[in-house]
Amino acid sequence: MNIQGGSLYPLFCIQACLVVGIAGGFLLNGLEAALSALYGGGLALANSALLGRSLRAAGATAQREPKQGVWMLYFGAVQRFLLVLTLFAVGMGVLGLPPLPLIVGFAGAQVAFLIGGIGRTPASSVDDKETRT
Repeated sequence: MNIQGGSLYPLFCIQACLVVGIAGGFLLNGLEAALSALYGGGLALANSALLGRSLRAAGATAQREPKQGVWMLYFGAVQRFLLVLTLFAVGMGVLGLPPLPLIVGFAGAQVAFLIGGIGRTPASSVDDKETRT
């Protein structure tokens, strides 16, 4: 994921594909399990959208006021944590979705961060290579 002006579209595509595959697997256990996995994956997609929004906002702010940009990152992390916690409670408590498919759908979508990062070089090592040549 390219933080500096990059697009989260590839990450969303990987997440969506993983979630659909996981939900398809849970479909063998019934429609409710598949819907629960889709809910968990949707939760992860919403979390990723908030991450992208907070990274863009913090990056723009950090250029003017670095400390405020860091605080925006912290606030974004707390905001995402509370969103995930609340939506898990709604899914399992209010909607009565089965917990295992919900958690597996969420965790499976989070694997997209690992898949999306394969083959990418950290920015710090790229900067080091550029200064050496």
